[in-house]
Amino acid sequence: AALGVTYGGFMLTGLNGLAVTTAPKDKPGSLSGLNGACFGIGASLGIALASAMISAGSDAGGPTEAGYQHAMYTALALLGIGVVTALLIQRPDPADPAETDADEPQLVLTHH
Repeated sequence: AALGVTYGGFMLTGLNGLAVTTAPKDKPGSLSGLNGACFGIGASLGIALASAMISAGSDAGGPTEAGYQHAMYTALALLGIGVVTALLIQRPDPADPAETDADEPQLVLTHH
């Protein structure tokens, strides 16, 4: 319930709002649609992978603690890969006109 309220309620709502405001003017739903599709695909693959890891680490008597540990370690490894991948994303150079669209306003994030 806490995850549903915090992640689903607050984070995804804010992320979709940000996606609409930063999307191209002629495609306001493109980024929020892409976010929804990626979330759905990721959730589906995560469920499939977690169930496979739980089954692989369990015995004939059913799920065991070892099976859940396998799933958790796999999730932590994928989280690490995701963080490293996110850190490798490069921002476009604003001085390079080939990487920026002059017709689109640039989003400026500030901390208060």
